[in-house]
Amino acid sequence: MAYDNNPDGQAQYDAMVNAIAAANSDAENAQMRIEYCNAQGDHAGAAEAYRQLARAEARLNTLEAGKQGYDDDEAARMNQQAQQRPISAKDVIQSLNLMPTEAEWAGKLHPDWVTTPKGQELLRSAYNLTERAGLRRGTPEFLAEMEKRLGLPSSANHGLSKAQLEHAKWSNVSAETYAENARKLAHLKSLGYYTNN
Repeated sequence: MAYDNNPDGQAQYDAMVNAIAAANSDAENAQMRIEYCNAQGDHAGAAEAYRQLARAEARLNTLEAGKQGYDDDEAARMNQQAQQRPISAKDVIQSLNLMPTEAEWAGKLHPDWVTTPKGQELLRSAYNLTERAGLRRGTPEFLAEMEKRLGLPSSANHGLSKAQLEHAKWSNVSAETYAENARKLAHLKSLGYYTNN
C-alpha cells in the first residue's frame, strides 16, 4: 500500500509490516524450539517455547488486524479520491460503444451534453428517435438529424444560419472559413472590441 501524500502514514505502515515479519520469525523460532525440546525430552523448555509461540501468535494477530485497518483506510481514501475526480467527456465517450464518426461528433459537443445525467438523457432520446426514423448510424445524415432533434446548430453547416451561409456564398468564402471568422469576431466583441459606438 502506498501513502504517496502521507510520509508519516507510510512510516507507520512500514513499521507495522516489519513488526509482522519479526513476529512471524519469533513464532517460527518458538516452533523449532518446541520440536527440539520435545526431541530432547526437555519438558520445561518445551513449555516455555509453547508460551513464546502463544505470545508471538497473539502479537501477530494484533499486528495483522492493525495492518488490515491501515489497508482498509488507504483503500477507502483512494476510492474517495477517485470519486472526487470529475469525470471528463473524453472518459465517458471512450466508455461507450461508439463508431469513430460518432465519437468524433460527441467529442465536439459541449462537455455537459456528455457528462451530466440530463445531457446524457437528451442524447439517448435523440439517438433512439433518430434510429427509429430509419437512418443509418454514423452517417452524416444520422448526426445531422441528432443535431436537429437536440436543437444544436448543424455541423454540416458549421453552425451557420441560412443568412450567414448566404453571406459566405456572396463573399466567395467557404462556410468553414466564414464560421471560424464569425467565432473570432464574437470573441473579440466579448473582449470589448468592435463596439457599435
